[in-house]
Amino acid sequence: MSQLNFEQNFNFLPGGQFIRVSNGTISYIPFLVNDSISFLTMNIPVSNSSANMTHTFSIGLYSLTGSTLSLANSISGSLSRSNSARSYFSLVATSAVQNITPGNWWFGILISTGGNSVLDLIGQSTINPNNAFPVGFIGGRMTDSTAALPGSIATSALDITGNDAMNVPCIILSS
Repeated sequence: MSQLNFEQNFNFLPGGQFIRVSNGTISYIPFLVNDSISFLTMNIPVSNSSANMTHTFSIGLYSLTGSTLSLANSISGSLSRSNSARSYFSLVATSAVQNITPGNWWFGILISTGGNSVLDLIGQSTINPNNAFPVGFIGGRMTDSTAALPGSIATSALDITGNDAMNVPCIILSS
């Protein structure tokens, strides 16, 4: 098997939607890895329409066993801006060196806000399921606020219906 230089969950299109960040809420985003890739850098397109803002990103890489998501690694970073802008935000501080193997993974995205809290991730939020998928877990969000990534969480503890549970920001991993 080869080693990928980058992997992304979908191509970002100019028609991408803005997904408003909710302070202290974790969203679990599915991510299919097609071949091995080093977990070194994560890039996420963001947009802020206000000045004087600071956001701290804590993102966990989770594997799914049965109906439990377990933390395998994490990456973090802080974004501060004094003006409004759209750009890719790059995170490079992983908790451990890891080679992500092919398969299904989930990113738990926790964003804490400071100052002006208006921040949008750019991606897609067009799905609004009224019921859970009958076959298995594909993504969701915590309904309780938190200040830290959990080591593990049961998928039954997550909201898996409605538009807010199925938001998918664009994510690009690069070695």
